Amino acid sequence: MTYEFALITESGDQAYLKQVEALVTQFGGTVTNKDEWGEKSFAYRIGKASRGFYHIWTLTGDINMKDLKNRLNIEDGLIRYLFLKREI
Repeated sequence: MTYEFALITESGDQAYLKQVEALVTQFGGTVTNKDEWGEKSFAYRIGKASRGFYHIWTLTGDINMKDLKNRLNIEDGLIRYLFLKREI
C-alpha cells in the first residue's frame, strides 16, 4: 500500500521529524520520499499557531493506520496531518 502523508509541524527541527519517521517505521511503514515545503502562514489560526512547517512524505508498506493515527493524535509539535491512499 502506498500513502501520501502531509504533516504540519510547529518547527522544522530535523530531530523531531526523525522521531515521526521512527513512529511510521514502528507501525509498519517506510518513508520512500520526503518533500519539504518550508514555513507557511495559515489562512486562519489553528489553536495558538498562525504558522507551520509543511512536509509531504510518501509512505509504503503494510501500515497499521489506526494505531499510527492514535499515536500521532497525542504527539506534541504536530499541528495537523493527513493521509491519502494512492491508487497505483
